[in-house]
Amino acid sequence: MIAGNSTSKYVDHWLDLKTIGHQLAAQYLVEGSVRKSNDRVRVSARLIEAENGRQVWANRHDGVMADIFDMQDQVTVSIVGAVGVAIDKVEIGRLRRRTPENLTAWELALQAYALNFTGNRTDNEKALALSQQAIELEPQ
Repeated sequence: MIAGNSTSKYVDHWLDLKTIGHQLAAQYLVEGSVRKSNDRVRVSARLIEAENGRQVWANRHDGVMADIFDMQDQVTVSIVGAVGVAIDKVEIGRLRRRTPENLTAWELALQAYALNFTGNRTDNEKALALSQQAIELEPQ
């Protein structure tokens, strides 16, 4: 995650996403827009892979100005919930396409990945230990 003040310099300047991703050291970028017509508001958001510009996820929310703060909360929850899932899908696909050089490290990494999402501390600690073992076997 990158602070909003780090990205504000890109608001009025057009740069390709790959350049922005490189400058921010970010693999993914969220971009969006807000449009208003009378008392209606539409907020659109997209999750983009910085390296290739591929859209990973998109959504839009419509509402009225009177409910703008509720709408802001809905948009935030939607983005936070969807972005993690979308990134996981992309990263899992990337892992599947990659040929492992060390099968033991690969197996350890997959075990760690599975444990990472159980939501309990013990499993997260096991995932960390497995990840460290995998890195020792295959630093790249």
